Amino acid sequence: MTEQTVFPTAVLVVAAVTMVAVLARNAFRRAGLPALVAFIGMGVALRLAGDHWEFLGGDVLNIVEFLSRLGVVSLLFRVGLESDLPGLLRNLRRAGIIWAGNVVLSGTAGYVAARYLLGFELIPSLFAATALTATSVGIAVKLWRDAGMLETDAGETMLDVAELDDISGIVLMALLFGLIPVLR
Repeated sequence: MTEQTVFPTAVLVVAAVTMVAVLARNAFRRAGLPALVAFIGMGVALRLAGDHWEFLGGDVLNIVEFLSRLGVVSLLFRVGLESDLPGLLRNLRRAGIIWAGNVVLSGTAGYVAARYLLGFELIPSLFAATALTATSVGIAVKLWRDAGMLETDAGETMLDVAELDDISGIVLMALLFGLIPVLR
């Protein structure tokens, strides 16, 4: 594919994906299913089609992937902007207990898997453990919002735990970067 045809083809693919997404969202809503299932399926189908159809390969698929990553980033920013600090402080005890268990369990599982199942050295295993302590809530928030449950006590607790996970993930990563010279 030439440089002159990459951009128009990418625009055409994005337009087609957008139209199919609207139709799929409506169909899944009528069926009582989360539209996110359709969107994930479309992403998988697009990736598989890129392996078989030349016009979707290379640069066109790179543009579509870039746009999809922008969508995920914007979704995470939206979650952050909707954060309720007073609500977090009210639920801190309950969210803190869940957060502590989440960090300990996911970090330990990440370390054990990296160190003993995959045979990584100490420092890469610690990075894997630290990375797994932070929760990505983009999908969960979308599903809870679509179900109208984000403003419930359980929804607020889920958001609070996710915020604590993200904050602790950053702190733990910073600590790990500081400890690397000592660990070597």
